[in-house]
Amino acid sequence: MKTKSFSRFLVLAGCVLSVMGCATSGGGAKEAAAPKGADEKAAIAKTLGEWGSALAAKDVDKIVSFYSDSFTGDDGMNKSGLKEFLGGVISAGYLDGAKVDVASAQISVNGEEAVVAPLSLSGNMGAISLSLSLKKEAGTWRITSSSQA
Repeated sequence: MKTKSFSRFLVLAGCVLSVMGCATSGGGAKEAAAPKGADEKAAIAKTLGEWGSALAAKDVDKIVSFYSDSFTGDDGMNKSGLKEFLGGVISAGYLDGAKVDVASAQISVNGEEAVVAPLSLSGNMGAISLSLSLKKEAGTWRITSSSQA
């Protein structure tokens, strides 16, 4: 049971990773010249780093705010279930020492949708590889689904 909860947490936490604040900076000449796909990949990578910070801070509300209202985990969990689940995960100490490795993640962007895999999440709880699907909603990348990679 504990292993299942841990795996479930890691999958959902990985989702959070992916969408923690995808704010892009104002457009300068260099930014305007960059291909749109490269800009989107950079925005997603930035989001992943910000998610890592939110994860370390154990801020459930901030973490959940980066999920799409249409989010569904690989176990069928929705966004409101995620919030409740994360509260329990934090209480159990699963986020202690959490670290995100985005260096090896591949980011594939197709218009307003993206996939990030494999994304490595580790900490005192162990390690897991995740695959995340995202969608750009109102200018911000939001996690729509997650699964173990």
